[in-house]
Amino acid sequence: MKKLNLLTYILAALLVVTSCDEPGSSTLFSESFVELDAATAPSARRVYSYLRENNGNNKPSGFKLNLASAPLSTDVNVTYEIVAASTTAIANVHYVVNSTSVTIPAGENVVNLPIDIIVDGIEAGETFDIVIRLVSSSVNLEPRLSQATHRIQITCNSDIGGTYNALASGDFGDGSGGSAGTYSDIASVITFTPTATAGVYAINDISFGLYDQGYGDTTPTGRLRDICDRVSGAGLGNQDRFGDPFTINSTRNAATGVITLTWSNTWGDTGNVVLTPQ
Repeated sequence: MKKLNLLTYILAALLVVTSCDEPGSSTLFSESFVELDAATAPSARRVYSYLRENNGNNKPSGFKLNLASAPLSTDVNVTYEIVAASTTAIANVHYVVNSTSVTIPAGENVVNLPIDIIVDGIEAGETFDIVIRLVSSSVNLEPRLSQATHRIQITCNSDIGGTYNALASGDFGDGSGGSAGTYSDIASVITFTPTATAGVYAINDISFGLYDQGYGDTTPTGRLRDICDRVSGAGLGNQDRFGDPFTINSTRNAATGVITLTWSNTWGDTGNVVLTPQ
């Protein structure tokens, strides 16, 4: 009987507590705080890419500050700093801080930090980190979401698809990474076919004639990525039918469209190739 009376008392108390709330007014979380959007990404790091247009104009960073609550009726004022010890980007070379304070207007939840990226100061393939820490806020700061890494890089419009006449010279591999002899003037026709990934092209022969004409072997196909006229196979898993990986790097002359390329594999094969658009 005592247990029954105790249970009845608890249920009655719960009814009293819940009856004090107006319908629809109950909230699970009412505290407001600010957070760096990049801090919500895995490892508190987000990558930002900017189209390079070589026009001397800086671009807004797009680094966002969030208010983690319903919009407020008053402005939220926040200050931040660049964590110099962890930042690899150089101020006024790769980025410009226009102000170290920012305001989330009343009724809003998101604002961009006042930082611009000097896009023309970043070369193809380069990445730089800007580490930001929130210092103060007119609402709460969440320590776990108050510091984040913003990794910046550039992209360019890519339009190198088409058919090329290739002329190659290089080394036959000896099986252990060395040379067993040289070859020259191997001519082939190479096609760059755009894929669903911007700037990535399917290549019909990544040995540029060597496997077919030099060995009588199966032609290995692969992919290349163009980043602002620097064309490479990095990270694309290029290999032949034996699983031998290929390293491919090249540059493109934007005026003529000619691609000058080098490649190698672990067997020891190498190539120096000039690709001229048809």
